Amino acid sequence: MNECANCNKSVYVPDGYEFNEGDLCTSCLNDKVDRLQALVDSADEPNGSLMWTSDHDKILARQEEQWKTWGIIEVAVLNPNVASYMEHWENRAVKAEARIGRFIKLLDAASHSLRSYQYGNSAVDLAKGIADSIDKELIL
Repeated sequence: MNECANCNKSVYVPDGYEFNEGDLCTSCLNDKVDRLQALVDSADEPNGSLMWTSDHDKILARQEEQWKTWGIIEVAVLNPNVASYMEHWENRAVKAEARIGRFIKLLDAASHSLRSYQYGNSAVDLAKGIADSIDKELIL
C-alpha cells in the first residue's frame, strides 16, 4: 500500500507511475507548495524572512571596504592555497636566516683562530674543530 510520508493517508497511484517512500499525497504536496509560495511572497515585504537583514548589509559593506583598501597580500591570504604557499616560503626564509646566523658565528670563530696563528699560537684542535663545523654546515 502506498502511504503519504506526511499524513499516512493511502495514495492512489495510476499504472505506469512510481510512488517512492517519502512522497506526499496531493493535499500535503499542495500545502507544502502554498507554504513555500507564502515564504517567497514575504521576501518582498520589508521584514520578510528572505529579506537581507541589517547584519548582512554590514557584512557586505565591510567586505566592500576591505576589497577597496586591502593590498594584494591581505586578499591573497584569504585563499588557503596562497596562504600555504606563503607559509612555505616564510619557513624557508626563517631557516635561511638561522643558517646565516650559524655561518657568521663560524666565520667569527675561524677569524679568531687565524688571529691566534698570526701571533704564534698553534691550536691544532681548535683549527680542526672549526673546520669540521664549517664542513658540517656546508653539507646541510
